[in-house]
Amino acid sequence: MRIGEVNRDNYQQMLSLLGVKNNAVLDNLIGNDKKNYTEEELYELQLQRGIITKDTIFVKEGDNSWKKTVSVPDDVKNDIISTVRRQFLENGNGMSKDGGVDGMEVLGMIEKYKKSIPRDERLSATWTLERMMIGEQQRLVNYVKDNVSGWTQGQPFDRDILLKSNFGENRVDVKV
Repeated sequence: MRIGEVNRDNYQQMLSLLGVKNNAVLDNLIGNDKKNYTEEELYELQLQRGIITKDTIFVKEGDNSWKKTVSVPDDVKNDIISTVRRQFLENGNGMSKDGGVDGMEVLGMIEKYKKSIPRDERLSATWTLERMMIGEQQRLVNYVKDNVSGWTQGQPFDRDILLKSNFGENRVDVKV
């Protein structure tokens, strides 16, 4: 058990430590019975109780099988790459905007795509698109560094370096 983890065995103690007098809600979530549920039974029970939805995705601790590159449509890839490039130019210094606005735009695109594919493919597709986004950001940084002596992220650079070269030969080294 991790420190601070609330489970079927210790939740009564945690509630008393927190001064909770009525634990009916937590009983409903965890259940009063001591039955050892299978994963499928627990999933169905949580669905019935409204704790999770059909879109909820579970990953077992230590399971990295979903971290794989999968095929995604060209239009989704191109939209993400063009957004990363536009943001790189708009910011003019290879940095993200304050407040993570840049990342939120791309993550919104990924979220929209996720909703259009089967539930069991979503984790791998998200992982693939995030790797592609990070790869394109790093490729642009490396390209500017190679073409502007002494440039570091955060310093302004001449946008024409990317525009005239069609973003460094317009190649994206992502196998999706």
